[in-house]
Amino acid sequence: MYQLDALSSRADALAAMMIGHFGQGTNRLAKPTHPIDEAVRELSAPDWHLGGSMGTTGTNRPTSARYEGSQQMGRRSQLFGSRSHLFGTAGEADDAAGGIVSDDVQAVRRGVIRPENHIIRVIGKIVLNEEQRERLGKLEVRYIASDNPARTDVDEIQSRIGDSTIVLNNISTPITGPMMRSSPNLHFIQTWSTGTDNIDLEAARVLGIRVANVPGFSTEAVAEKTMGLIILAANNLQAAHAHALQGGWDYQQFRGMELRGKTLCLIGRGRIGQRVAELARVFGMRVILIGSNSSQADLHSALAQADVISLHCPYTASTYHLIGQQEFALMQGAIFINNSRGGVVDEDALLTAIEAGHIRFATMDVFEKEPPATNHPLLQHPNVFVTPHCTWNTEEAVRNLTDSAISNIELFVRGELTEFVV
Repeated sequence: MYQLDALSSRADALAAMMIGHFGQGTNRLAKPTHPIDEAVRELSAPDWHLGGSMGTTGTNRPTSARYEGSQQMGRRSQLFGSRSHLFGTAGEADDAAGGIVSDDVQAVRRGVIRPENHIIRVIGKIVLNEEQRERLGKLEVRYIASDNPARTDVDEIQSRIGDSTIVLNNISTPITGPMMRSSPNLHFIQTWSTGTDNIDLEAARVLGIRVANVPGFSTEAVAEKTMGLIILAANNLQAAHAHALQGGWDYQQFRGMELRGKTLCLIGRGRIGQRVAELARVFGMRVILIGSNSSQADLHSALAQADVISLHCPYTASTYHLIGQQEFALMQGAIFINNSRGGVVDEDALLTAIEAGHIRFATMDVFEKEPPATNHPLLQHPNVFVTPHCTWNTEEAVRNLTDSAISNIELFVRGELTEFVV
């Protein structure tokens, strides 16, 4: 019976696609993007897209119809568009990760499955406590990964999906369009993350596969660590620590900067950006928030004024290399912090800006390719403080993330989950 239902659902989806292609009625299905060969880390937010849902390519850059078109138009025209919105459509996304959005009923959904017929697998390594393992046991989960497959090992990821109707993946385990098309049973993908750039959302939309994420689980963790990094950078604490370890005790080399009265430019007005702004104001900082309805002029004005710049926007087609050579040239000895996504920053331009004095110190929790090569010049630079994509990682955040992901699966099995990314 299940196979017949699945075949019927796929036939309905094909019919709907034909209607969409030939313009009959109002049903519109977006053209799927090409899948990835090599996955990027976390993040995508529908509110911040210029057009189309984000996929990825082997060059670790997001793709969409608008992005591909920009190869002729040039990056600036695609980035800001005729509407002059900085990150695409108006409205705020959930920081560097994208929030859950309500069902838009544009996609054709795969057939409904009885709860007892669901086949659930956890295909990437996640953190579980005993209570959470018991909850997965009650769902009769078939498989819980003890490691992450290589991001480019398509066969291994496909084998882990198998005949699943529901999979729980993490940000290091991409699910591409071809994988979905090779998984006719697959109905629901729950990602163990806020970001969704590990999933080909456009393919999921066209194939009728639901996708959900976990927005907001690490707001406090990232915001608190951002303030800690600002204090570290403003007071040369990394260099002071290295100096002391080598037996030095010359305090005069490490004169810091107080935060009161300084200007903080926050790029991203979602939950994390708003929380960082709240904490920064406690220190007496002047805060400029740049968001999805800001213009290029707004961005450039804020960068020119800022003593500290901190990124908390999602990684989408419209924010790829958002901060590049032109933007760095406007900075005047600023502290630069990236806790969002590596692809938002042109790393070569960042290195040049540090050498030229436009950036006095940078902290990097994320890179365009992770982990970065051991000889990456930013890893070796004395004015750069690097952490391994861990600003989100606290006991509380991890517990919230896993609890919420399992809750979404429980709700989906009962037919009660109402909010999805796709």
